[in-house]
Amino acid sequence: MNVMQNKIHRLLPMILCLIMALAIVTGMGNFALAGEIPGEKTFDNTKNTARAAIEEAITAGTANSATVAIMDGGELIYAAGFGMADREKNIAVNKDTVFNIGSVSKVFAATSIMLLADEGKVALDNPVTGYLPEFTMADERYKDITVRMLLNHSSGLPGSTIWNNFGSEYNQNIYEELLASLTRSTLKHRPGELATYCNDGFTLAEMIVAKVTGQSYGDFLTERIFEPLAMNHTGLGVGRLPQGMTPARFYRPDGKSEPLEIVSLLGSGGISSTAEDLCRFAASFSSGSAILSAQSRMEMLKRQPSDLQGKLAGDSFPFGLGWDFADLKVFSDENLCLYGKTGGTGHYASMLYTIPSQRISVAVIASGAQCDSPGIALSILSAYLEEKGLITAEEKEIKEPVEAQTIPSGLMAYEGYYDSGGITLRIVLDDEKGMLILYQVDDSNQSALLSADYNDGFFYAGKNKYYFTTVDGTRYFVAYSPIFDFHNVQAEKLQAIADPQELSIPMDGKVWLRRNVKATEAAMFLPNHIVSSSQIPALPGYVDFDGLKIVKSPDYAGMPVKSMRDLTELILVEQNGATWAWLSGADYMPAELAQPLDTGANTLAIGSAGRNEWLTVGFDTTLCFEVPAKGRVIVFGEEGVLYDSMVESGDISVPAGSLIEFAGDPGDPFQVTASAAEIPVVSISLNKAHTSVRVGDYETLTAVVDPIDATNANKLTWKSSNESVAAVDSSGKVHAIAPGMAEITAEAGGIRSAACAVTVLGSSSSGGSHSKGKTTPPEAPEPIVPEPVSPDTVTPGAAMFTDIADYSWAGEAITALAEKGLIKGVSDTSFAPANEIKRADYMLIMVRLLGVTADVAGNFADVAENKYYYKEIGIARALGLASGVDGANFQPEASITRQDMFVLAYRIMQRQGLIKTEGDPGVLNQFSDNAEISQYARQALATLVSMDLVKGSGNMVNPNGNATRAEAAVFIYGLLSFFSR
Repeated sequence: MNVMQNKIHRLLPMILCLIMALAIVTGMGNFALAGEIPGEKTFDNTKNTARAAIEEAITAGTANSATVAIMDGGELIYAAGFGMADREKNIAVNKDTVFNIGSVSKVFAATSIMLLADEGKVALDNPVTGYLPEFTMADERYKDITVRMLLNHSSGLPGSTIWNNFGSEYNQNIYEELLASLTRSTLKHRPGELATYCNDGFTLAEMIVAKVTGQSYGDFLTERIFEPLAMNHTGLGVGRLPQGMTPARFYRPDGKSEPLEIVSLLGSGGISSTAEDLCRFAASFSSGSAILSAQSRMEMLKRQPSDLQGKLAGDSFPFGLGWDFADLKVFSDENLCLYGKTGGTGHYASMLYTIPSQRISVAVIASGAQCDSPGIALSILSAYLEEKGLITAEEKEIKEPVEAQTIPSGLMAYEGYYDSGGITLRIVLDDEKGMLILYQVDDSNQSALLSADYNDGFFYAGKNKYYFTTVDGTRYFVAYSPIFDFHNVQAEKLQAIADPQELSIPMDGKVWLRRNVKATEAAMFLPNHIVSSSQIPALPGYVDFDGLKIVKSPDYAGMPVKSMRDLTELILVEQNGATWAWLSGADYMPAELAQPLDTGANTLAIGSAGRNEWLTVGFDTTLCFEVPAKGRVIVFGEEGVLYDSMVESGDISVPAGSLIEFAGDPGDPFQVTASAAEIPVVSISLNKAHTSVRVGDYETLTAVVDPIDATNANKLTWKSSNESVAAVDSSGKVHAIAPGMAEITAEAGGIRSAACAVTVLGSSSSGGSHSKGKTTPPEAPEPIVPEPVSPDTVTPGAAMFTDIADYSWAGEAITALAEKGLIKGVSDTSFAPANEIKRADYMLIMVRLLGVTADVAGNFADVAENKYYYKEIGIARALGLASGVDGANFQPEASITRQDMFVLAYRIMQRQGLIKTEGDPGVLNQFSDNAEISQYARQALATLVSMDLVKGSGNMVNPNGNATRAEAAVFIYGLLSFFSR
C-alpha cells in the first residue's frame, strides 16, 4: 500500500524524490520473456528499456520477478513477464501472472464512488456520516468530513489502521476494528485544510460502497469494473485467487517464501492484477469510457487541492480522486497530461501511468517491495513517447553546484526539531558556511542524513531543492520536484511547549509488548511487536512511542504535528492492575508482565480474547516447539527476529534475554521445551599455586571455576603427577605420603587448571605441634639474609640448590638472589623452598635491602637482644614500620602472612620515597579472594599490584596464607628488579 512501512523502513532523503526519479537504463538483458505481443511497429528501444530496467532490479535483488505492459488506443503494444513466479514449481512469470498492486487499488475505490455518484446514490460533497452513521470520532470536527475528502487525502484522519490487515488471511473484522479505533481518535487537522496521504479514508469509502449497495465490496468491483473492462486476471489479493490464476510469489533475501499475501484493506490496497489488466483499467479514463459518465470521468481527472494550495512557493502535491498526481505537465507537449498512482505492500511494488488524451498507459508490477517500479515505469513511458515521436529526447542540462551564500538571519528561527511522519529530525543551520544539516534523532543519538547549501532562498543538495516556509503559523520544511513542478511538505517543526506535561508512569527506556497480534499477520510488522518508549531531553512534553507524541494529560499523548502521514495517538489504560498502552488500534503491555520460561516443558494456551502470549528467556537454552496448525511462534533477540515458525521449523538455540511470542486462535495450545544450553568452562584456578605438607598430613585444595554456573562446574577431576609422593581424592584433599614433589591438577569441562606444586616434607624430628594439618618447620640454623650487599654483587661459586628443580616459577629468583649473596639456603645444597619464612627473617632482609636506619632504643618484648635480628626489628619499630601483633610483641619466630609481607615492603618503600603514585583499590577486584584482604592491607596491595610487583596466582592473591621461602624470594627479586630500573 506504499504506506504501511514501519518507521525503520522509511528512507531519507525524501521519498518523493526517489519515486519521481527518472531511471536511465540501457542495454539488452538475457532474461527469458514470456508472452510478448508485437504490434505493427516493434518499438525495440522501448522494449529494450523495459528489459534492461527489470533485469537490473532482479540482479540487484530489489525484485524477484516483474511484469510490464504498454497499451495505446486500446491496443496492447507490449506485455511481458520476467523471472520466476514460483521457484519450487519452476513456473515462470508471463503476462497473465498476478501480483498485488497495493495502493493502485485506491483508484478503483474512487471509481466505485463515482459509479455510485452517476446513479445519484452518493454525492462527493456530502458528509461521510450521512452514509456511515456508525462512524464517530473523539473530535467533533469529524462531522465535516465529506466523501471527496476521503478520496483526495484531505480528511484529517490520522492515517492507517493496519494491525492484522496484512497477512495470510482476510480480516473479517476490519470494518468493526477501524470504527472502534476511530472512535478513540482525533483529527490531525481541520477537514480540507491539508492533503496528507491517508489510507483509512479509502477503507471508509469502501464501507460506503458496501453500505449503499448492499453488496460486498469485492462483488461490486467484479460486477461493475472487472467484468465490464475484461480484467480477467484481477482479484482480491494473490492469497485469495480463484482457480486458474497464477500468483507471483515473494521470496525473502534468504530465499525463503512467505505465505501468499492478503491485504484486507481492499479499498486502500487489497487488489491483485496484471500489468495488462491495469492498462485496460487506465484506458477507461480516456474519452468514451466504458463505465463512467463523462462528467464523473472528468471529475476524476481534475486536481483536488486542499486549502494549502497557493500558500507554498508553487503548486502543492497534485492529488486527484484516488490518483497520487493528476494533470501533470511533465513533457514538452502540454497536451500530454500525465496521471499516476504508486502502490506498495510488504511484498510488491507497482506503478500505473496514463495519458488519457493519447490513450497511452504503462504499468509495472514487481514482487519485491523495494523495487523502483515508479522509476522503471517512467523510463519505459518516456522511451515509448520518444519512439512514437510525441516527445523529443533532450540533452540533460548539467548544472554547476551552487555557491553557498550566508543564510539570512530571518531563517535561523527554522532551526530545531521536526517530525517527518514518525521520524524525528533536527535541522541545524550554519549561517556563515551557508549550510543546512539534517539529522535523524533516535533517543539522545543523532545521525546526519542530509547537507544542503543555501543560495537565493533555497537549499540545494545535488538535484534536490528545499526551502522553509510558514503557513498559518506552522513552520514547514518543503521539497520542490523540478521534474513534476510541485512542492511537497517534508517535515513540520515541533512547537516548544510552555508548560510541558508528563504521563502518569515513567516512559523513558520502557519496553512494551504488543498483545493483539494474529498468527496470520505479515512479517513486515514484526518490528512493531516490541516497542521501546523514550524521551528526548531536548523535547520536554513529548514522548516517543513508535513516533513522537505530545503529552496532553497523564494518560494521553496526541499527534505532534498536523501535516504528516500515518500518525498515531497513545492512551494509557489500566488493565488487571497494570498500565497498558493503546496505540491507535494496537494494544501493548509492559514487558515486565511477561512470564518467565522454565527449563523443561512449558505449556500455554491462547485465551478466549485471542490475545497473543509472551514468555521471557532468562538463560541460554535450546528450544523445541509444538505449534497448533494455525498457530505461530516468534523468537526475538537483541538483534531482531531469531525464529518465525511461519517460515522456519526445528529446534533453535537462543541466548538469555530473548522473548518468545505465541499467536493463534482462542484455545490453541502450545508447548515449548527448554533444555539448558551447555555453559562452557572458561577457566579454573586453585587457591594455591604451591604448598608444603609433612608426611602423613593432609591439605584440601579448593578449585574456583569461571563462570560459576558453567555446566561442568561441579564435575571436577583431580589428579596427582606422583601418587607415591602425594595422592588426591575427588574432593581435592591431598594426602602427603613420602618426601618429594608432586603436581596436583584439577580439570572441568576439558580445561586444565594451573598446577599446585606440593612439596612433601619429612616428618618432624621433634614431633612438633600441628596446626591446620601442617607441622611447624624447625627453626633455620641461621638467617637467610647475610650482611647487606650491593644488588649488583655476585658471589663467586654461589650455591646451587638441588631442591628447587620442581619450583620452575621461583628458580630464577632463588638462584639470582643466592648468586648476589642476598639469601642463603638452610645448607649448601638445600634452600627448603616450601618452608614458611619467619617474620624476623623477612623483616631483616627488607630493612637491609632498602637501607633504612634509626637509633634503636628498646624493642619488642619478645625480641631478645642477643638475637641476630634484634637491630633490624628495632629499626623497623623505631620508624613505625612494624607495630607487632599486639603492640608489645612481634612474634619473630612465627610465619608471616602474604599480606603482611606486602604491607611491610610497602611501608618501607613509602619511607624511602619509592612510592610515587598510590594504587586504586579497585584493581583488587580482579582477585576472587579480594574480600579476604584485611582493611589495613588493601591500600598496600593495591599500590603494589598497580606497580606490577604483586600478581597473584591465577585470579587469587591468597592474602592470609603464610609466605614460603620461595614466595619471599620471588617477591624480593621483583623488588630488586624494580629498584634497578
